[in-house]
Amino acid sequence: WFKLKTNYPCISLESLLKSLISANGPYALKKDPNISDDIILWMFSPTISKGLLKNYQSQKYKSGLDKNLLHNFIEEEDGLYQESWRVLLIDGSADAIQIESSTRILQEYDKITNVNHRNEFGQHYLNTICSCDAWKEPILEYILGKYGIPKEPAHKAQLETEFWKSVSKDAKREFRRWLILKEIESFFEGERAEFWREYYDEGKIIDVQKILNGDGFMLEFDGFGVIEFKYVGNAAYVYPSSVFKKFWTGARFKDYVGSFKDKDLTIKDSPYFGWDGRIIHHEGWQGKTKYRLSKLFKKK
Repeated sequence: WFKLKTNYPCISLESLLKSLISANGPYALKKDPNISDDIILWMFSPTISKGLLKNYQSQKYKSGLDKNLLHNFIEEEDGLYQESWRVLLIDGSADAIQIESSTRILQEYDKITNVNHRNEFGQHYLNTICSCDAWKEPILEYILGKYGIPKEPAHKAQLETEFWKSVSKDAKREFRRWLILKEIESFFEGERAEFWREYYDEGKIIDVQKILNGDGFMLEFDGFGVIEFKYVGNAAYVYPSSVFKKFWTGARFKDYVGSFKDKDLTIKDSPYFGWDGRIIHHEGWQGKTKYRLSKLFKKK
């Protein structure tokens, strides 16, 4: 046992130990004060590390995997300690993972010995918890920096890294929601931030994109899109989807504000007499804009 927990995983030693217990009983293990009483429970699973995790996850009050391992006489330098963390991050339950701090989880992500498991760690984290409200932001930042953005289904030409192919549609959608909010909050301030945050909360924003080196911002909705500009004094332009998508795909080739302003192309088939398809941020603009946008949503 002591050799196995130090050199874990080791299939031959694990198989031998299980055979000896099956033939002779667990009495020798139970006599040793430096061996956990739960070891026999771990043996019922395909591997000891999975059995350890199963036993830990069955506990009503969890203290964190580190404390649990030390309580069971498994030291940090033991192979079983390291493998138990891998099993948690690859196959653990949502609540067992959420107990751990983002700092502790990222320590495991960053270990050289885990380099071949990082994709699985990130994919399992997203798929198992699958809620941007429950995810920990430092872990999302890590995934964003390493694997980029999952593509929006409406943008078939978008590319994504191999990592995202093993992430569920729901988790991708939640990740994009988190990123949309992050982008909105980093671009807008004050009343405009509050205004667009409401549409984010309602799930109406499909995608966003910063343009003009951070001086412009595009918000995509179902059937239309809005282009806002960083500096006060610039009206926002509301375009039908057909026009908005052309601005979206060509945004990286345009480097001045005027290239995104064209009143001849704004929403014209709206039910408001005299509206030219622009949002002018005068006092009380929020009420008027909310009413106009609600009509556009109803048309869909």
